[in-house]
Order: sequence, then structure tokens, then C-alpha cells
Amino acid sequence: MLIEYNMGQENITGIKKDDALGKDIREYMFGIIPEDRRLANAKKDLESMITKFLASGNSPHANRYMEAMIQCVDGSRKTVQFVIFSIKTESGYMICGITRDVTDRKLMENLLRDSENKYRVLAETTAAAIMVVHSDKFVEVNNATEVLTGYSRDELLGMNFLEMVHPDDREMVKSNAMARQQGEYIQPYEFRAVIKSGETRWAQACGGRTIYKGAVVSVLTLYDITESKKHLESLKKSEAILAKAQNIAHTGSFYWDMHDQFLCISDEDYRVLGYGEERPKLKYEDILSFVHPDDRANFEKVIGNALKLTRPFHIDYRIIRPDGVERIIHTEGEFTNDSSGKPHMMIGVNRDITYERRSHNRLSYLASFPVLNPNPIIEVNASGHINFLNPAAKSIFPDLVALGLKHPLFEGLEYIMENVMSNNAETTIRDVKVSDRYFHETIQTLPNKKLIRVYVIDITECKRAEEALRDSEATLRLAQRFTNVGMWSWDMEKNSLQLTDELYKIFGIKKDGSEISYEMFLQAVIPKDRKRVEKTIHDMLEKGKYNQIEFDIIGPGGERRAVRFEGDLVMDNGKPVKILGVCFDITNDK
Repeated sequence: MLIEYNMGQENITGIKKDDALGKDIREYMFGIIPEDRRLANAKKDLESMITKFLASGNSPHANRYMEAMIQCVDGSRKTVQFVIFSIKTESGYMICGITRDVTDRKLMENLLRDSENKYRVLAETTAAAIMVVHSDKFVEVNNATEVLTGYSRDELLGMNFLEMVHPDDREMVKSNAMARQQGEYIQPYEFRAVIKSGETRWAQACGGRTIYKGAVVSVLTLYDITESKKHLESLKKSEAILAKAQNIAHTGSFYWDMHDQFLCISDEDYRVLGYGEERPKLKYEDILSFVHPDDRANFEKVIGNALKLTRPFHIDYRIIRPDGVERIIHTEGEFTNDSSGKPHMMIGVNRDITYERRSHNRLSYLASFPVLNPNPIIEVNASGHINFLNPAAKSIFPDLVALGLKHPLFEGLEYIMENVMSNNAETTIRDVKVSDRYFHETIQTLPNKKLIRVYVIDITECKRAEEALRDSEATLRLAQRFTNVGMWSWDMEKNSLQLTDELYKIFGIKKDGSEISYEMFLQAVIPKDRKRVEKTIHDMLEKGKYNQIEFDIIGPGGERRAVRFEGDLVMDNGKPVKILGVCFDITNDK
């Protein structure tokens, strides 16, 4: 049955979302076939294909661009381009599809065959680059082709089309052109074009054959997809950085859908649990089996109380991996509720704190035995001379004695030494960088002994993990900026909105540090949409469920934009305290 159906599909078919959701996909697909093609054999073949696809996740029609005629609710017919693919789930496979209305393009191609004059009007007013090619040479181009390539019409006419194709893609494009000339249908494909400036741009091409001035020619339609490619690469890079950051910081993430009982955990969590390349589906009972027998009762108690009260929780516990290795895990999580107010999903993070916990215990034990401590311990007397170095300090900082207080480890220490002379017992905590490594220092002043004791821990890997996370956040901000997506949260107790930089940009608001209230947000909504927005938020608060809405806003400069808001509630002890969401700028789409 259909479980997801967006506004774009509704606009194309005319079938409302509420009417489509829950409907058998076989019935839905057969229902949009034109009436004159709804034959018994066609229905049987369609049902067989979908049944096999759902069972195996494979189909000869999968992952290919295809075109078909559909019949809408109002009886009109449209030509659509679509691609279908499968996603593996815990219970089998889902079929997903992306549909694009290409009726206008098809109409344009038909008009091109019927009338050169009609072709000229359509071709010159579209944003897509349209070109007529004969024997690999341009014989006609539209204005958009000049914009895409940087060449003028006079320069393009007579030029070989393949000259603009990147050398690495030339054979593929040439092969498609030859197949098209032989009457074969060629799926839309992507290639790199080298434009006049020398810049390489990505283009998606589709086309067909027609008669132009008495000759058989290829008519190509090119869409510039360079920015879309960049966005995709940015998002892929962001995901890779996040995965690397999780690995460095030994922190994984998870969510637990309590309706189907399966947990979805990150790769880092699988590694912590001792798995190799395999990624089996896990239930709560499977996770519980990893918990140390002595910690299991407390683990179940904490999770049970959190479920009962639907409130955030945190817990430290031990696990025993299949290889017998024992690890210490810190877990934090919170719940989201369904429309009835019952918890239906847990979201959280797991952190392997084995090394941290054991290091802390080890350091506590070794505090009285500085010679045995694996971390540097240094004592400096009131005169500024090094009084004591344990073996770890001598090994890690061999130049410490020679440099004395000039060593980077002691930068600014003279100010702390004043406390020794004034009999002030204080502790200073700071981070310092020595060469390419970072160290955490705990500096104690001991006036009664007239000396300073410095405890040093190497935190280089932690620092690098923080830098990786900062890079990830920067990449995510970049991806938001490219895709015109902003994020927001509304603290209902404080009545304040927190917006990302991209959302300030979408609303045209200057970021000056002042807080934005719910009322200020409503003022940006155009008057005719304001009550609808208020009702959507009211329904979200009353029913406690995820919601979305599209409306128009007016910026401070008077510019009107179309946006789509999506949001979900954050509950605390059954009370809504915050709404988190995203905002899409859909002005260009509209």
C-alpha cells in the first residue's frame, strides 16, 4: 500500500494525498493508465511485475528513466517521465518512484515536427537548451543554448556538437547519438560539457528524431544540472564527515520504531557491538542480550521508566561483545509521540566511554604514584626551576629540562606562579598546543610547598574529532545554503524562535542578535495565509503530530516568497515545550 505521497504527485495526477495513502499500489498504478489501455492483460502484467518487485527488490524496469501517458482525475492526459527503485527494509522491500511532468516538453517536440514557426516560439521561451543536430553539427539552437555554452548562435551553427563534450564522455555521447539515429529510444543521460570559458558543466540530455528542412535530424534538450551535482556532492561529503567524526569520537546514533520493534543504528554502533561488515536487523531484545548481566536489571528499569513517562533519559552500563570483550557505554535518548500521545519512536546517541572511564579510574589510582602514571606530571618551584619530572614527562617532552619555562607547555605560567608567592591555593585548567598535538593541563598551586604541580593529558584525538564535527557543521550549512533549506525551533516557554542563517536569508531578516518571537514570525506571513498558519500550529499542539504547510511571506523589503514549513513537537512529561522543523524556499518551484 502507498505510505508516502507528496504534493508534486498530487499536482500531476489530481489524486489527493488522503485518497492515495493506504491504497494498494497495483490498484493505484492501474487507475492512472488511460482508459482505452486498461485491458485485462495489461492489469495482469502490471500486478505481476509489482508483486515480483516487492518480493525481490529487482525489476528490469528499475533505476531507468521511462516515459508513459497517464490519465488524471479530471480525464486529461499527461506525459510523465519517471524512475522507480527499491529500498530494503526490515520486512522486505519498498518501491519508491519519482515522477516528472514532461507534457510540455512532449508537446513542444510534437509541435516541432508539425511546424517550425511554433517550434521557434516555444524553443526561444524555454529555459532548457534546445538544439537541432545533423551529422554531429549544430543546424539550429535556441537562446538558452547560447546562455549554457557561452557561444553565440553564429559561433554554434556549423560547430561540431562533440567538440563541446568532455573528452572522457565523448564516446558515450557519440554512441547514444548513433543509436538515436537508428530509431532507438535513448534514456535521458548525463555528460560533461566544456563551455566557451573553459569551465566544465554537467548537463542532462534527452532527445529524439524529426524532419527539419527535409533532413532527418536529432533534437536535443539539455538541462544544466551542475548545481544539483554540487549539492549532492556536498551532502555526500557531509555524511562522510559525520561518519568519520562518529568513528573518531566513538559516538553512534540510533532510532527505535516501537511499532515494528526494529532499531536502526549507525555503523559506529555496529562496530562498538563487535560486528564486522555484516549489518543484521536488531530488536530491543537483541540489544538487551549484549548488556552485562549485572547491569541488565537497571538498564530495563531506566528504559521502562523513560517509556512510561516519555521523558529523556541517560544511563551508563557495560556490554559484553560476542568476542568476550567488555565495553562501557553511555546512552542518551528521548521519545516522540504518535497522534494518540503514545511514544512511538526513541531517538538517541551511544558513546563508548570504556577508555575514558578506565583512564579516569587508572588516573585516580595512580594519583598517589606519579612515577607509575602514564601521563606527564611536572613540578615547578617558586624560582621557576623544574623540581620533578615523572618518566612519562621525560619521554613525551625530552626538551623540557633544556627549555624550562620557555617550553610551550609553560606559556603564561609566570602569572600562575604569583599565586604561590601570595599563598593562594588555586587550580587552573587549560588546553595548550605543542607542535602538532594538543594537551589538557590541570595546574595546581601548592603554597605550603612553594611549588606548582602540572598534570598533562594528550587530547589530540579529541581535538581532531571536534574539528571534524565543525567541518561537518560547516558542510551542512553549505548544503542548506545551496538547497535553500533553513532550520528553526520555537521554545514555547520563552516564546522565542531560533533560526539558522539560511532561514534569516529566506525571510530577508537582518541578523542583529535580537530574539524573534512567534508574533513577529506571524507578521511576515501574508494576511490571507495567516489564519491557516495559526490553525496548523494550533492543530499540531492539540494533536501532537508532525505537520507541514505552504504559505507566502513578505520580507522587510517587500519581496514576496513562497515557503513550506515542516515541524514536529518535542514533549516534556507529556507537555509540548518546543517545535523543531525545517523551512524550504519553494518560490522558484511555484
